Amino acid sequence: MDKNLMKNELFYWSERGLVSTFFIDLYNADTKLLQEFIDSIVTATGNKIYFNPVKMRCVIEPDFSNTGFGHPDALFMFENYNEEKIVFIFEAKRGSYSKSIKSSSLRGTAGYNSSLNGQLELNYSLALALSNFDKCNDNLIEPDWILKTNYNNERKGYCRSLKNKNVIKNVALPVAGLNIKQYYHLILTNENKNPLLENNIFPEIFDSEGKNIWNEYKKQFGWINFDKLLKLASKFENSLFLPTYEFNKSNLYSTNSSNNGVTKKTGVKLVYIPEINNKTFLHFSYKGESCRLRNYNDQNITLIENSDYTTSEVEQMIIKEIPITKKRPKISDCDKWREIIKEKNKKNKL
Repeated sequence: MDKNLMKNELFYWSERGLVSTFFIDLYNADTKLLQEFIDSIVTATGNKIYFNPVKMRCVIEPDFSNTGFGHPDALFMFENYNEEKIVFIFEAKRGSYSKSIKSSSLRGTAGYNSSLNGQLELNYSLALALSNFDKCNDNLIEPDWILKTNYNNERKGYCRSLKNKNVIKNVALPVAGLNIKQYYHLILTNENKNPLLENNIFPEIFDSEGKNIWNEYKKQFGWINFDKLLKLASKFENSLFLPTYEFNKSNLYSTNSSNNGVTKKTGVKLVYIPEINNKTFLHFSYKGESCRLRNYNDQNITLIENSDYTTSEVEQMIIKEIPITKKRPKISDCDKWREIIKEKNKKNKL
């Protein structure tokens, strides 16, 4: 029998496989590569995180429960020679940031907590719960003031908490009790530029007074991409990540300079985006990541255009859309578009 037919095969798939194999490699790496990993992270302020690790503790896919704080892709802690610690709550996506987020107006609806900004908001709540954890308590719970913020749109009057004693003992307790500024939130996406500097939609980070403190707190949020992981993995001995990346490469959403990670597409449709205008459908035309939103419903203004968003950002905010499949009027034919949109508005009770 051919020896190749007798050879066992083991493959790691998707984000789970990529995250698992990378941290297995990092676990086996020397301190120098731990440092290079941290130095590869760029925060939402465009800066690096300054820390000199000599030790790592990592848990892949910790289960903080569906009614608690969800399921981050990894939770890892670095410690330096002075026994100072920083903790990272990690989320990985195969595609771009803009393809993984949803408008905050959708908080509390199905799927929001699975969006990247929704996950980051849960991770922030997890960091608050960890930072304030009382070892005398039986559960890990976020502070009561959360219910006085917009997060309560999803909480419905109940704080998120974790009661699983095994998870609290083995996963939470070793990283609990640190200052809130020692907890970082790291995302992995497949794009070439830091999306935490490039986009318009970010997680909403509230303080005890209900104020969105994203601008003050964003230094705790970091980004890294697959190219940086590949560069690091090339220095690992007998890397598991490199063959896993090759195995998954065709399943990663393409990112290149011509389309910035989004398939080239062109089209026109009517869209309802209450975050932008809750009174009418808007005319949405797009080509790749360039797009225009037009309001034909204003009788006093011939045409209102909005080009502040990318195609991906608009698509994340759409509540309802109507494809325009028949022959379309020209963009400049405002009266015909106004009639079409008036009919759609009436039918949808806008």
